[in-house]
Amino acid sequence: ALPEAKFQNLQVPLKEVPVTINNRLVGYAFFLPHPLHRILSQQDFLFRKTINHSILLAVILTGFISILVAIIFARHLSKPITAMNQIAKDMAAGQLDSRMENLPQDELGELGRSLNQLAARLKETEALRKKMTADVAHELRTPLATIRSHLEGMIDEVILPSRENLDSLLEEANRLTSLINSLQEIINAEKALLQLNPVPLSLDSFLKEIIKKITPLCQEKGVLLELENGEDLVWETDREALTRILFNLLTNACKFTPKGKKVTVTTKSNEELLTIAVRDQGIGIAPAELPFIFERFYRTDSSRSRESGGFGLGLTIVKELTEALGGQITATSNLGQGSTFTLTLPRQVAGKLELEQ
Repeated sequence: ALPEAKFQNLQVPLKEVPVTINNRLVGYAFFLPHPLHRILSQQDFLFRKTINHSILLAVILTGFISILVAIIFARHLSKPITAMNQIAKDMAAGQLDSRMENLPQDELGELGRSLNQLAARLKETEALRKKMTADVAHELRTPLATIRSHLEGMIDEVILPSRENLDSLLEEANRLTSLINSLQEIINAEKALLQLNPVPLSLDSFLKEIIKKITPLCQEKGVLLELENGEDLVWETDREALTRILFNLLTNACKFTPKGKKVTVTTKSNEELLTIAVRDQGIGIAPAELPFIFERFYRTDSSRSRESGGFGLGLTIVKELTEALGGQITATSNLGQGSTFTLTLPRQVAGKLELEQ
């Protein structure tokens, strides 16, 4: 037993047990509630309380700092997203000049660059659409004005309905028909109207047949058209689609090749791919215009008339037919030296042909 005064500063409950010998009280024994519990002084409890308060304050301060950092980081992260959202809204409203600047080198930066490219592409498409509308209006206005003036003159008996005048009206009507047919061909190219029909073709015979059909056009201009390195192999593809592709390429090559020059068709193949190249010695295409030659209604020289320059649909049809066959069409050119159009086709054809016969 210990004197009771020793336990006056204890802050834990003690169990008091009287100690007797021969029924005589000789003292008291004091026990802690748990055998492993230390006896703590008042200073010990004050120290523990201070530590607990410090830990709590540190937790609160850390949480506050974490929230503040999270808010700053979230704002930094959401700033480019907000800008992208605004640019998307501008694009939807037709404002295609908005661009993102100071893009980071991360995934958000890559997304921003893609959005800028999309805006630039849409702007180019919109410019081509406006140009197409102006071209269509011009091409329609000219023959319609001629037909109207002739008919008004005939009604007023100022112009006689002679064979010559009627032939002139028929020529203008044919121009309108040709323009409408070209536009309709492009519209049909957007519709999956015809299932591809791959058939085995004797490549050498097929190319000679195409060249035979185009030769009179080239001869009128004094242009030589020939097949080089003709391969006698069988290739499975859609005959009608390939005919239209080569007809457009060869027609353009002969049209823009000066008298006395040559247009050459060459072929190369392996087990997987067939390559057909159409090379001319014509006027060539400027480097700045080369990326756009397959765009709809794009003409490399805006001053060309309908008769000389076409309506800018031929190469568009070539590209869409080539992609329908699962292939690719590329072009290289040097001004004044000529151009080369390279058609690459796979052996197997799948999918749909996006052009109506």
